[in-house]
Amino acid sequence: MKTLLALNQTLGAVDLRVLFGSGLGVIMAIGFIVGVILIISGAWQIKQGNADQGKLSIIGGIIIAGAVSIMAFFYAAAELDGSAIDPSGL
Repeated sequence: MKTLLALNQTLGAVDLRVLFGSGLGVIMAIGFIVGVILIISGAWQIKQGNADQGKLSIIGGIIIAGAVSIMAFFYAAAELDGSAIDPSGL
């Protein structure tokens, strides 16, 4: 019972916005790594002679790796700069 009470007090002290921002920050970092891997894979496919699939992999990797910058642009365009996520804090 004491453990449950201590856990409730701990979770109550943490802001939900901070937890959400931290979780999405981790997802953004993983997405960047996946995008870079796709770009490398596309270059490898082009080297192997599969140019069409390689180009698509490179374009997809650029979109995935640049998703943070793309969304930051749209947030700034819509004047929603006070969002819970700060991509520069990674």
